[in-house]
Amino acid sequence: MNISSKPPFFMETSNLSYRYSAKGPAVVDNLSLQVPEKSIYGFLGHNGAGKTTTIRLLLGLLNTVYPVKLFGQELKQNAQGILSRVGALIEHPSLYGNLTAAENMQVICRYRRLSFGGIPGILETVGLGKHANRKTKDFSTGMKQRLGLAIALLGDPELIILDEPTNGLDPQGILEMRELIKKLNQEKGKTIFLSSHLLAEVEKVCTHVGIIRQGRMLFQGSVTQLTELYKSSQVPVLIETDDNEGTRKLLEQHGFECRIEGLQLLTYLSSRSAIPALIDQIRNSGIGIYQIKAESKNLEELFFSLHNDPNSGT
Repeated sequence: MNISSKPPFFMETSNLSYRYSAKGPAVVDNLSLQVPEKSIYGFLGHNGAGKTTTIRLLLGLLNTVYPVKLFGQELKQNAQGILSRVGALIEHPSLYGNLTAAENMQVICRYRRLSFGGIPGILETVGLGKHANRKTKDFSTGMKQRLGLAIALLGDPELIILDEPTNGLDPQGILEMRELIKKLNQEKGKTIFLSSHLLAEVEKVCTHVGIIRQGRMLFQGSVTQLTELYKSSQVPVLIETDDNEGTRKLLEQHGFECRIEGLQLLTYLSSRSAIPALIDQIRNSGIGIYQIKAESKNLEELFFSLHNDPNSGT
């Protein structure tokens, strides 16, 4: 009896690496991605971390000797068949300004030999149904991004890959894109892989997250697992003294990670109980303390600490 089994991950890489030149630095460095089916996976990292290069590798736009698996199949073995099940929006969409939204989609349909029949429904899904016959040169940035997403949805793909989909959007546009991504996942059953440098956006929309720095994975797991990690992480402490620069040098000499933020200094302690010893250390150096306060931990601080921990991702 044959029992069919689904692949453990919808998209997967193992030790994926890439250099733009033989002697250049690794832009992607031993990256192992694991994207579950029907997840919204946030690929998070600062600008220049290697996110867009990774996406180009996932889509076969850059050659690599390392295996890239989509839907349990190696991309190189059946690229055309596999990529027909994928929709992608990389950076900003390329649109014909003198054509309408519907006409832009028709151009892609002709190229891909797809029926025009699905266009009205897709435009409705992305909130552009009333603008189908409007020329795209008159569209706002947010409307252009939604049209780019509509084009990615042609052919009813199972996996959607989005590169910085909220880039350049105003707060309303970001909210609309966020709700659209959730809708596609929850109502249409799409698996979505999106890159971003905005932790707050990833936290609000994603079920899973991978954090990348200089091409290497720092963390990968569910958003719940990330939340548990930050709950057990160090406590951020704000200090204001009569010599913040001197305090920074003192603390760094004793192994503390710290940075100056305006009139205050931010450092990290293992727990609140370590604050009295910190106060004594600063006072004994002759520096006057104006204020010291333990801050509530948040994911933004965890993101910062992961990016500045030399042992992360090794």
